Amino acid sequence: MCKKSRLFGPNLPITDSTYHIINKDLLLAMKSKAYLINVGREALIDEGDLIPVIFDSVLSYP
Repeated sequence: MCKKSRLFGPNLPITDSTYHIINKDLLLAMKSKAYLINVGREALIDEGDLIPVIFDSVLSYP
């Protein structure tokens, strides 16, 4: 789903299996210039993986 969408907003609870579920592999698989909208908890996204992806202009940033 995230490969085809321009907007991706996962709304998941934090569990052992969802902690940092949004990682470099998933971010790089997203459509170019897509928007990631974090409507869940911050622990879903591995920020260490997110920052380089934004700076490499893979994802859009307002």
